[in-house]
Amino acid sequence: MAGIDAEEKVLRLTDGREIGYDAVSFGIGSLAEPSFPVEGAPGSAIYPVKPIENLLAARRDIESRAEAGDPVQVLVVGGGASAFEVAGNALALLAGCGVKKPLVTVVVGRGLLCGWPRRARRLARDSLIRRGARLVAGRVARIAGGRAQLADGSGLRFDVCLTATGTHPPALFAASGLSLAPDGGLSVNAFLQSPIRPELFGGGDCIHFAPKPLPRAGVFAVRQGPILCANLLAYLTGRELTPFRKTGERFLALLNCGDGRAILRKGPLVFEGRWCMAVKDAIDRRFIRAFAAPTGTPPS
Repeated sequence: MAGIDAEEKVLRLTDGREIGYDAVSFGIGSLAEPSFPVEGAPGSAIYPVKPIENLLAARRDIESRAEAGDPVQVLVVGGGASAFEVAGNALALLAGCGVKKPLVTVVVGRGLLCGWPRRARRLARDSLIRRGARLVAGRVARIAGGRAQLADGSGLRFDVCLTATGTHPPALFAASGLSLAPDGGLSVNAFLQSPIRPELFGGGDCIHFAPKPLPRAGVFAVRQGPILCANLLAYLTGRELTPFRKTGERFLALLNCGDGRAILRKGPLVFEGRWCMAVKDAIDRRFIRAFAAPTGTPPS
């Protein structure tokens, strides 16, 4: 999408087409562009973890290098949940490709899973180190020439780099004059509705929920879906809107370790094991089945 003309109620697409609307809801996610300068180099590749298609491209890149017998040194930049899952699954991917000693380095900034309970941080750290990953505390200042230069002057070489240093909304809303938030997200009220343009709604990572800033976690997008559907219909038919109230942070979180195990967190409670991964898999599959194609066959 190239832009939003809120005055004319028109969406402008990148191919030049225009789509008019009476009401519109945005769920365009977020971007994970690095917060430091990045310069590519021959033979190396850099993949931000969002948009999600980058992960498929990174997987194919790693597989092709491993199949060719080339060394594959993977660097993951970030210490959050996404960085942990990417690092754990990179280890599993390399092992599955027959690499005997996977080379995965994780630059964790101030630490791994900051803000999580101590037990979760320890389990995550042990999971990566046990399988051969190297954790490096520090901040990446720039990436150039197939090396990540840290703020302390040291450097780390890589063949494939995945960056997970935080997310931000696309520039679409700020450029269209629809954001009141520092991060550029679509500003919405308790009804997930723009206070500037009441015919605009939104949910997930692309919004700034003015009543209470929310973590960028998929659970909130899922919770907001039914409210958005109800409020779009209510707006178009002149009925009362429903506020979004499920803003609590004691939600179930499950991190895929990449080795058949998962770390489960619910408030202060933390568990780890294969049964946690079975719970995650069941939840994910049930969610996907809810979007079955008209034939009744779930999308692949």
